[in-house]
Amino acid sequence: MNPRFTALLSLLTVVAFHLAAVPDALAGQETITIAQQTFAPQVTTIQVGDHVTWSNHDNGDHFLTSSGPASRSVATQVENLEFHQLLAPGTDYSHAFTAPGIYGYFCAIHLGMWGTIVVEP
Repeated sequence: MNPRFTALLSLLTVVAFHLAAVPDALAGQETITIAQQTFAPQVTTIQVGDHVTWSNHDNGDHFLTSSGPASRSVATQVENLEFHQLLAPGTDYSHAFTAPGIYGYFCAIHLGMWGTIVVEP
């Protein structure tokens, strides 16, 4: 194979690899801190495709739970949940939101803990 062709093919492969990573690089990232049995901020507004990371700074577990944006009531089956994640102290959980809507979430252990993600198109 021609060395110039091989070099060009290698360069195109590298460029294609970097271009494939661009959508994730452009996605927004928001962090919600869990401390003293509260979510901060309590309301977060993001764009479709953005990621939200919850970071547990409390001394105890939290069970982060949310149904999807179309749900008008609490989900009755785990399969109907947008996310359902146990967070031990010092751990994080990230979720990408792929559909616009309002996502309410709460801690299934501490029912007074709640928050809202507003996902705009």
